[in-house]
Amino acid sequence: AAFTDNISFDFDGANDYLTRATIGSIHTTGSVSAWVKLDSMSANGFIFQLRAESGTNDQIILLWNNAAGVIRGNVKFGGTTNVVDSGSGLENDGNYHHVAFTWMSGSKSSAQNVTKIYIDGSETDSDAIGNTWGDAEFPAELVIGRNSIQSNAYFNGHINDVAIFNDALTSGEVSAIYNEGAPKDESDHSGLVAYYTMEAYTDGDTTL
Repeated sequence: AAFTDNISFDFDGANDYLTRATIGSIHTTGSVSAWVKLDSMSANGFIFQLRAESGTNDQIILLWNNAAGVIRGNVKFGGTTNVVDSGSGLENDGNYHHVAFTWMSGSKSSAQNVTKIYIDGSETDSDAIGNTWGDAEFPAELVIGRNSIQSNAYFNGHINDVAIFNDALTSGEVSAIYNEGAPKDESDHSGLVAYYTMEAYTDGDTTL
């Protein structure tokens, strides 16, 4: 499905990013859905980051991994990292791609403790999660567009229609978002905790 919404946030790869305080208990189970269009990348570019108050042992990251040439989901719980990758060929092709990244930990059914990544409606990778969030507090910060801990890895390209959930999207739900062909209204989804359509701003605004 071609993405038809022309209003998006254009990250310049130099200093653009969005940030907000924690959004609650999505650190054990959650999902992020976004439409992205990558410009030419010369370094890593963070799409989404959820991080603990201090240290680097507890993070959830969705990024462009420049060395591998893929969009990568990284779940790091208690210092143990689980990684899922997209396929290649997404950089600077002029097209929007739908990315969905899900994670679940702490379930009594260990088979459900897994992270997955979907590109354009199809699952491309999954990895079993053995740990859970180790920090005693909720995540301290949610960031879109850069690595907040090191103040680097600025994303270069467009990001649109970011939806964040406190449940793991099913493959059917991911397909429904992608196959809509235009931003699908997620406001009625029972697990929705944050939703940035990128519509209500103009160039020069400093808040979204």
